[in-house]
Amino acid sequence: MWIGCGSASLHGRTSLVFEQRGAATVLTASHWELPIQVQRAIRTEDGGALVTLLTPAAGLFGGDEARIDVECGPGTNVTICQVGATQLHKGDGHPIVCEVEVRVAADARFRYQPRELIPFVDANYRQRVRLHLQHGALAEIVEVVTPGRPETRFQYRRVDLQTEVLLDGTLVVLDAVRIEPALSDCTLLLGGFTHFGALLLLGPSLDRQDADALHACIAEEQAVCGSASLLPAYGIGVRALGHSAETLLGTLRRASSSGVTRIADSTASKVSFSR
Repeated sequence: MWIGCGSASLHGRTSLVFEQRGAATVLTASHWELPIQVQRAIRTEDGGALVTLLTPAAGLFGGDEARIDVECGPGTNVTICQVGATQLHKGDGHPIVCEVEVRVAADARFRYQPRELIPFVDANYRQRVRLHLQHGALAEIVEVVTPGRPETRFQYRRVDLQTEVLLDGTLVVLDAVRIEPALSDCTLLLGGFTHFGALLLLGPSLDRQDADALHACIAEEQAVCGSASLLPAYGIGVRALGHSAETLLGTLRRASSSGVTRIADSTASKVSFSR
């Protein structure tokens, strides 16, 4: 860990390496630095590895930088999650920066399931997620953003999110969202809703029928407005709007479970999503 020059900002690098050992996925190398803390990996019922990320300082503050590198070896089954929302606070005028770089080998599965982002007054947040997939890899990324505290909705400075997916080195997905409440009417932009969420479900066998099934799953939740679309290559993208982080997260996770079960049924000889 190193401290930003002349400030109390935290600049930390976290790295996680997973390998398959027999029937179990094992965290073989782990290094973390604040503002991120890594809990010990838990073995799941299907032999996967579940790792929880924490922000012990009650969130991230302006000037903080968190860089996370994850490597998922062949055949691994990895889930990265959080137990609580990430609070985004203002700071010394510099943005909060979070960069996530993930490499997923062929026949491996990776799930990134952070909790919701809560940008407080004057928060300035920039997030970059880059996913490197080998053909045959499976991945899932969930994102939910709230308007901030109920009494100070949409008073943050900026939320700038970008996700890139590269398949065997070729860019196949570029998903970008940038909201600056001072420059736009967020109520109008979100159609009267207050929260927005996204899901990327990535795999080699997804088709339009799978996208239609995910769309139907989302449509069952009356408090959510959303849709699923087949991407030009290697996956499905979902956008959803709502008034509650819990409702959005629940809806996106149910849609994801529906999608991965369909993948498991069609690729049981490779990687099972429903073990």
